[in-house]
Amino acid sequence: MKQIAKNMILLAALLVVASCTTNNGDIGPWFGTWRVTEITTDGVADADYRGNMFFKFQSTVFEMLLVYDDHGTENRFGIWNDDGKGNLTVSFPDANHEPLPQSHMRAEQNVLTFNGVQSSGFVLRLDSPDGHVYRRFSLQIECAPSRACG
Repeated sequence: MKQIAKNMILLAALLVVASCTTNNGDIGPWFGTWRVTEITTDGVADADYRGNMFFKFQSTVFEMLLVYDDHGTENRFGIWNDDGKGNLTVSFPDANHEPLPQSHMRAEQNVLTFNGVQSSGFVLRLDSPDGHVYRRFSLQIECAPSRACG
């Protein structure tokens, strides 16, 4: 009986160790949680934006998260793809998860351009159908509020 218990513990430990948070392989520097630190419209910073929106990437799943002052949250889910040529495509095919208005994205395909992604940050540019150019400068969060930091 002790041997079975040991084997079960070993199997459970192996499952935990073998688990991977980057489903379907490595997605490169995009993986993780990124805070949108600033939104500009046609070169002018949005004074109403409070730095409380986050973009999350895992596998092909894109999450847009908004954190309120009372720590409540609102999120939207979509799909994303990096074409390897400086274009990030994000879309929200589920009508229940249309993008947050603060993002200036639409439910259909959004093509955001960038010049490179590094752990220190990047700039995404969205040429919107409304004729405006939106930019987001984002920094990677080393320790998201929902994680225990050691």
